[in-house]
Amino acid sequence: MILLSGGVGTFLAAVNFEIWVALTTTLVATFVSFLEYKQIENTLIKYNQTKTELSNIKLWWQSLSNEERIKKENKDKLVQRTEDILRTELSGWIRQMQVTIDKLYTKKEEADEKPPKTNNS
Repeated sequence: MILLSGGVGTFLAAVNFEIWVALTTTLVATFVSFLEYKQIENTLIKYNQTKTELSNIKLWWQSLSNEERIKKENKDKLVQRTEDILRTELSGWIRQMQVTIDKLYTKKEEADEKPPKTNNS
């Protein structure tokens, strides 16, 4: 949507409909803000890093000969490295969930501390 809105804005500017460029610029800013709010960029970066690391360990394993794959130290390295990669991914999600839970508890505590409103009729 960001690229489409930007492209439409460029086209409108090229055909002398500059007044509509402000609208497309606003749309681009809105879509960018939404992505930042949802932290999609950070999530994609983390997923791509995890994918790359898992691909690297897979390539390493596939490059080993059958004799090397049988060795206990290579099997242990495969398992340990894979678990480390997945543990890192999981810990990021746990940290994000903990922050969200802490925010919810803080809001609830603040709401509980406020005196109830009374209607004086």
